[in-house]
Amino acid sequence: MALIRVGQWFRQEWRKLDVAQKLAIVLSLVGFGGAFFFYYGGYFSMDPHFACPICPHVDGIGISFLSLSVWHGAINGVLFALGGFFIIKIVQLARRLFH
Repeated sequence: MALIRVGQWFRQEWRKLDVAQKLAIVLSLVGFGGAFFFYYGGYFSMDPHFACPICPHVDGIGISFLSLSVWHGAINGVLFALGGFFIIKIVQLARRLFH
């Protein structure tokens, strides 16, 4: 029952956000996913720098997969979110100026 309430609250709050905020949230999640797939390897390692352009190749003992994914995912997510947010805001500004 509590999960249903959380889902309803999330849908209500999601509708209040504008397009730039929604895109920033989605791109920040993509940033974390990119770092995860970069360090996970396996099937998604064909072109890993496409998923996480800031992630360095690290070979070392004591550096865990989780810490690399979290730290580089956070940086990657912030950069993706800022890029998407600025693109949407520039498009919105251009529409106001030229409409």
